[in-house]
Amino acid sequence: MAEQTDHSASGSGMVNSKDSSSSIPSQILADSSFRLEYSTAGMGSNFMRCQPVFSVRDTTFYYISRQTSGYKGSEWLADDTLFKGYFPPSAADSVMRLLKHFSSADTSFTNPHVMSGYLQSLSVSKNTYKRSITLHNTAEISCWRVVQLLNSFITDDKHKLFMMFSQDLKE
Repeated sequence: MAEQTDHSASGSGMVNSKDSSSSIPSQILADSSFRLEYSTAGMGSNFMRCQPVFSVRDTTFYYISRQTSGYKGSEWLADDTLFKGYFPPSAADSVMRLLKHFSSADTSFTNPHVMSGYLQSLSVSKNTYKRSITLHNTAEISCWRVVQLLNSFITDDKHKLFMMFSQDLKE
């Protein structure tokens, strides 16, 4: 069972991920300054290996191979942009709607029973709306749906994004 922690200054320590009562104001959705980044960082045997990163700036996405973990002071590999493309505003709005139930700006889910594996990070911002979700060897249904949406932009000849433990999710 994953533990969920609210890292906001005003948070109670827990966030109810079932609460979808919060809504995103229309002026935030109308703003075009959308930013998103989904990445994984390997731990254990995957430490220091290049991982896929999906990054969006306004209406352009970048699919990148990036070294996302390593030792301080060690030499890091340069990013390799595999390809880029158009990310329509409707897709940005879909991401925003999928994540609207996260009331905290910074939320993490942890599976304390796995020591190695992956750390997955999803950061989204648009105008004053900012959310950062970290998954440590676990999955979360809304984040998984965002990853599936992002995968629809990745061509079949490339490796798709993945989410650890997504097979354990229940709709």
